[in-house]
Amino acid sequence: MDSGKVLFGVLIGAAAGLLAGLLIAPEKGSDMRERIAEMGEDYLDVVRDRFDDMLDIVTSKIDQVKKDVSHLADKK
Repeated sequence: MDSGKVLFGVLIGAAAGLLAGLLIAPEKGSDMRERIAEMGEDYLDVVRDRFDDMLDIVTSKIDQVKKDVSHLADKK
């Protein structure tokens, strides 16, 4: 199973559980909306950080492949 799919499933499950918990909590609507907005921003920050990490890894792998190919081409 692809680890990216597992991570995505875990994130979606956690978000759904938190949203359900917030919706049944006894709070004023304005307070609830503020909490949901703050949590959404927090999750978005986490997703952005993970995406940036993944992008850095992919970029470094591409750079390494370019170097390897260039090295092989120089040998011929």
